Amino acid sequence: MLLMCLKNAISSCHLLCDVVFLSIAVSTSGAACTEAKRIRHRLEDDFDESWVAYLDLMTQVRDLVKERISGGHDARKPIFEAAADAGWRKRLAAGERISVEDAYNEAVALAQSVSQTTSESGGRASAVTRRADNHRDNRRKER
Repeated sequence: MLLMCLKNAISSCHLLCDVVFLSIAVSTSGAACTEAKRIRHRLEDDFDESWVAYLDLMTQVRDLVKERISGGHDARKPIFEAAADAGWRKRLAAGERISVEDAYNEAVALAQSVSQTTSESGGRASAVTRRADNHRDNRRKER
């Protein structure tokens, strides 16, 4: 079994080496080791070091949401979904610095706007995508 993780990337970012945010296992059970190796290399390209900063930010935002939003998972879920749709990994990969507090506030605002749009349109999935895209476009215009 081949195991790919971001542990090396984490240590290069001066984070704790024993913290692993993402582990992906690839196995062909010995049937095609060469193919497993190729798949692993493709995954390593797709899940580059930008995922380290992104998953670290997501972890910290999740902790803030759990600390600040009462009501359990159902109350927090829209914020978690908004955070996942915010495009932070690509922004971090492009060199943007995003503070945990700014990310939290962005996710809450996005979740609130999605909630408002959802109640108006009745379609949750498309509303999430539209609001995330609009929010990102507006942020780019502000710069």
